[in-house]
Amino acid sequence: QALRENFISKGYAAVEYQGKVYYRLDEHAQNDPNKQKIGYEIAFLEDGDLIFMNLPAVDTFENMMKFAKLTKVKLG
Repeated sequence: QALRENFISKGYAAVEYQGKVYYRLDEHAQNDPNKQKIGYEIAFLEDGDLIFMNLPAVDTFENMMKFAKLTKVKLG
């Protein structure tokens, strides 16, 4: 609940995608909402950790979310 209130107060929109809630902020050129959308900033919880991710706006938000999968890599 605190996560939701924190991001909503910063202008993020709560978006459900494939059964999971993400907090999305559209990024526009020169921070002007009337200019071209250049990316999506998203925040979400994964295994209890807060994850931030930036996706380029080369397609719709839903289509770009295909690239938002986390991959765990064991180093060493």
